[in-house]
Amino acid sequence: MLLQLRLKNRNTQACSSNSAWKRKLKALAAKTESITGGQPAGVLSAGFEMKSGPSPSQPLEAPVALHVATNGTPGMTKLSWDPLKGAVSYLVETCADPISPDGWEQIDTPTTAACTVNGAEPGKKRWYRVAGVNALGQGPWSEPAARPVM
Repeated sequence: MLLQLRLKNRNTQACSSNSAWKRKLKALAAKTESITGGQPAGVLSAGFEMKSGPSPSQPLEAPVALHVATNGTPGMTKLSWDPLKGAVSYLVETCADPISPDGWEQIDTPTTAACTVNGAEPGKKRWYRVAGVNALGQGPWSEPAARPVM
């Protein structure tokens, strides 16, 4: 029991010392950056490394798991898909026949991986597809998914 107590005390002291060291190092880094004006040569000569800038946007993949469902209201369709990392918005398109590339029309631009759209005719099949958008532009389209016929 006494040995466990001593080990616990040493661990607590080590954590406290480590935290104090990190605070002092952070203050020294801030002071160095202030004195050098953030110029790489000055920061590097003081023994610090430069932080890299934000990573550039990456091309988006096609959204997956597009789910299309009715919500009980004629003409209304609920869509959802797996969110894409890095997407700032999405483009949602619909058509009556996915084989014809000219039949697609944009119907929504949500900023989340879900939306509810209007315009489906009861008794007629309707197809939907989604693409992500980021700083590089539009990514590829998802596989089309059909709305259940009501």
